[in-house]
Amino acid sequence: MSSRVSTSGVETVESSFAVEYYMHSDLTHFIDVACILLACLVIVWSGIQTWSRSRRNDKATIDLFTLSEMALILSGHLANVLYAVSAAVTLYMFLVYKCQDVMYRVLETGPLVSTLYTNMYIAFLLKKNFPTGANSGYCLSTEGGTSTSTQPVSIWRTYFIANEWNEIQSKRKTSLLVQILVTVYLLKIAGFENFALAQPELNTRVTDEMVYIPEDPLLKLGVAICTYLVVYLTQWLLLIGVYENFIKNGIHQFVDLCSVANVSVFILTTENYGYYIHGRSAHGFADTDMESMATQMLREEEDLVGHRGLLPGTEQQTFEMTVPRQLRTYYKRVMAPLSMALKDLDYQVKDKMFVEALLDIEFSDASADKGVFYIGKTIFFSFQALKDLDYQVKDKMFVEALLDIEFSDASADKGVFYIDNGHSFDSVL
Repeated sequence: MSSRVSTSGVETVESSFAVEYYMHSDLTHFIDVACILLACLVIVWSGIQTWSRSRRNDKATIDLFTLSEMALILSGHLANVLYAVSAAVTLYMFLVYKCQDVMYRVLETGPLVSTLYTNMYIAFLLKKNFPTGANSGYCLSTEGGTSTSTQPVSIWRTYFIANEWNEIQSKRKTSLLVQILVTVYLLKIAGFENFALAQPELNTRVTDEMVYIPEDPLLKLGVAICTYLVVYLTQWLLLIGVYENFIKNGIHQFVDLCSVANVSVFILTTENYGYYIHGRSAHGFADTDMESMATQMLREEEDLVGHRGLLPGTEQQTFEMTVPRQLRTYYKRVMAPLSMALKDLDYQVKDKMFVEALLDIEFSDASADKGVFYIGKTIFFSFQALKDLDYQVKDKMFVEALLDIEFSDASADKGVFYIDNGHSFDSVL
C-alpha cells in the first residue's frame, strides 16, 4: 500500500491486494535425508572403485595419490547424487502441479527453491574434476603373408586399424548439436517454456488473460530438466533400438574389421589391467589381393574355416585382461629409450614438426630400437613371448562383475583374459 498528496491538497491513496497460498511440505527434509543416505553409499562405492584401481595399478599401500584419486571419484559421484535428487524432486513437483485437475498442491517457495538451485550449483562445481589417468592402445599385426608370397608384409593394415580406433573414440552416443538445437526449438519455438507459468495448466501459447501470470523458478527448472531428458532419451533409444540394430553398429564393425585385417588391439587403462580385441584372421593371413579376400569371405560364410575366437571353436573376440608383472616390467624396460627420447623433445613442437622430430630419434641400443618398433611381435602382444609366461581364459564371478573388480591377485608370470559382453572396451571411448 502506498500514498501520495496531490497538488490540490487532497490525499490520494493507492492500494493493491494479493493472495499467496502456502502449504506445509516435507520435500526439503526429504532432500536432506536422501542426500545423506546416498552420500554414504557413494562413499563406500568410491572406496571400492579406488581399491579396484589400486589393485589394477599393483599398489599395496595407500599414498597421497590414491587419496587424491578417491577424492576425485567421490566428487563425481556426489555430483551425480545432487543432480539426481534435485532433478527427481523438481520433476515430481512439476508433474504433480501441472497434471492436477483439482487444486490440492500449491507451488513451493522460499527454502525448497533455494535448496534445489544450491544443489545444482554445487553439483556443477564437483563435476569440474580432472581425469585420473590416460589409456594406452597398441595394434598387433600377426600377419605372416601367404606361403607363396615374396612381398614384404604391408604396414597399412595396422595404420588403418589405428585410424579407425581414433575415429570411434571421437564419436558420441548422442549428438550434442541435435541435443542443443532440439531443446532450444522445443523451449523457444514450440512454446514449452510457457509451461513454467505459475498455473496448473499446460499451455504453449500465452493468451491475454495469462500475460500477468509470473513464471515460477521451480517450474522453469522442471521444464528445462524434463525437455532435456526427453530429447536425450529419444536420441538414445533411436540409436540403440534402430540405428545400431538395423543400420550400423560401430563397435561390432570395428571388431569385425580387426579380424578381416588380421590385427589385434590391446588397450591398457591402468598398470596391469586393460582390454583385448582378438583380431586374428580365421584364414591365417589378410595381406592379399581382392580376389583372395573375396574367396576367404565366401569360405567363412560357408563355415569352411576356423572360428575367430581366441579359444578354439568359439567366436569370443573381446576380453578384459590382467597383465603379468613380468611382462609389464619387460615392456617398461624396452620402452625406456623412447620415453627418454620424448623427454628431450621440445614440448611446443606440434603436428608435422612433432612427427618429424620423433622420426629423427636415434637410439643408442639397436636392440632397444627394434624392441620399440616391433614390440607387438616380439614381446608384449603375446603371453607366450617370454619364457614361462602363460595366460588363462575364464568368466568373471558375479560379485567381480557387479563391483568391477578382480579378486585374484596379479601373477608375476600368468595373465588372465576375462570373457566379457562383446563390447566392454567401449568404456574407454
